[in-house]
Order: sequence, then C-alpha cells, then structure tokens
Amino acid sequence: MGRRIVCQGARWGVAAALAVFMSGQPALADQLPRLDPQDLVPLVHGPNLVDLDGDGRKDLVVKSRWEINGPHSASVYSVHRRLGPNDPFRYEGPDWHLVPFIDGRPGHPHGVESIVTHEGADCILRDVRLFTHGKGARAETLAIIAEREGGEGFSDERPFTFRVFKWQRAKDAGVEESQNFVGVAFRLVGEVTSKKAYCGANEAFHGEFGVSNPESNDDRR
Repeated sequence: MGRRIVCQGARWGVAAALAVFMSGQPALADQLPRLDPQDLVPLVHGPNLVDLDGDGRKDLVVKSRWEINGPHSASVYSVHRRLGPNDPFRYEGPDWHLVPFIDGRPGHPHGVESIVTHEGADCILRDVRLFTHGKGARAETLAIIAEREGGEGFSDERPFTFRVFKWQRAKDAGVEESQNFVGVAFRLVGEVTSKKAYCGANEAFHGEFGVSNPESNDDRR
C-alpha cells in the first residue's frame, strides 16, 4: 500500500508531506527537504519541559503511566502551554492552559484533553511523536499520532495511519475568536498512510521517519 496524504487534494510521501506542514509552503514534494529527526522532541515518562510555540517560555508535556498490571496498560500524554503576560487568551486565571487535540469528530468540538496509547506485550498499536521546528514567530510544532487496526491480534502486521496535528491558534485555522472556542490547540491537518506494514508504532515511526523510541528501555515494536 502506498503512502497518501489528505490535504487540499494533493498526494505526497511521508517526509515531504511533513515538510509542507512544517513550512506552510505549497511547494512540490521534490523541492522540499526531508524532515530532520533532530526536530523530534524526546518525550519520556514524567514532565517534559520544552518551548513549543517559540515564545521563550518552557511549555509542559506530561507522559504518565496508566497501569493495570497487565500487557494492555497504557501511557497518557497531555500538553500544557505556559502563558506570557500579554497572551491574548490570558483573561483571568492561571498561567497554564491545556492544549487539546481537535480532529473534528462529532461530539468533541473542543477536542480531547489527552492521547492514550494502545499497547500489547510485543507491539504498540497507537502512540504519538512530537516534532518542533524553528524559533520565535517561525516556530511550528506537529504532533503525529500513529495507529493501526488490530487485525488478527497485537502481533499482526498492518499499515499504520499517521494523523498529523499542527499547533495552531484558532484564527489561523479559520475559527472565529469570539465565544466558545479554543485559543490554541493541536488541530488535525492531514493523514498519511505508511508505505509498509508494521506490528508496532515504534518500528513504524523508525521505518517511515527515521526516529527512534525516546524510551530507550522499551524494546517493544
């Protein structure tokens, strides 16, 4: 099965498609650089402090374990933005805002608050990687969720779907900033299907993007 990306009717390979999302330029795929694996944010269990919007303040990504004493325990990712003194969405309240994931699904107009992995003893069927590129006003951040169907079991090999979410302010996504809106969120901008079939997300991310699992002590596929 070939790679495909759903974005304004065009079709590109995985790395070239991500270069489009990172640059925001409607250039041809063969004119774009490959995504640099150094743009990967190495998320590990616990608090991860990283500037995700280029404002010079460290934002927070928390990766926690949802342990059920079995092979189908999970990890939960949540992203939190630290507001500056002149932030347009400060209003009255704390300095920290949750950054939800909005994909347009019915019943969740304001998105979901976290991403939960789907795991087995040998393979992880759903996981996320975070990439950030550039500094200051040119900073852009992507969250990529890799997921496959269960097939005949957790050890099956099937193509992965990579759902690409971009850190965006509401108005940049065409949302009117008047009432009942989310100021900053990860918004779905496209989907990419892997070229090959894989058992787990770790090997899918490595095979398609050339990035390794930041959790070096986890040898699952």
